[in-house]
Amino acid sequence: MNHSDTITGIRARWYTRLMGSVGAGKVYERALTLLNPRPGERILDVGCGTGTFLKLVKRTPLSVPLTLIGIDASEDMLHEARKDSDGISFRYADASELPFADATFDCVVSILAPHHMPLEVKEKALGEAVRVLRKGGRIIILDLSRPNKGWWGSVLGIWFDFHSHTRGNWSFIMAGLQKRGFSVEEGTERGAVGYVVAQVR
Repeated sequence: MNHSDTITGIRARWYTRLMGSVGAGKVYERALTLLNPRPGERILDVGCGTGTFLKLVKRTPLSVPLTLIGIDASEDMLHEARKDSDGISFRYADASELPFADATFDCVVSILAPHHMPLEVKEKALGEAVRVLRKGGRIIILDLSRPNKGWWGSVLGIWFDFHSHTRGNWSFIMAGLQKRGFSVEEGTERGAVGYVVAQVR
């Protein structure tokens, strides 16, 4: 059984506004910079939530359209995502069992989603992301990591340890990518969100 912390109900209806109020827009902007989409690419957003990131990508001016697909395990989140979706495909699916053939996407992105998954689901989700990635493709993940030092970082660190499946989240992601042969470029955004761009060595 998948014991992920799936966002449903009123949390889904208010998710976009709530995330905007805590500065998630900067995280999505950083993700777009890291993605640097190339004309004609096929991009998969795993745990797309209300579709905020893919809608941001859609507004990127390119001469050749992108193929944008988002999956989420919450129908309530997808209901919100499909509003003004403008040609983006949003599908119900579990990150640990993606309904796509091998080598389908140029880039797999996951933003503020893995910390909602227990370790066994994260492990399968990483394997699935690798499976559907084309040769030369990249994986981009932005998610809760260890906060910067200082009193506020200490407060966040305590909250992270009890929030959803955040404890050990970032180190697990990094180890999972490295053991699968990826080289990684790592950094932080807003002091508490880690980001990684991973490509096969």
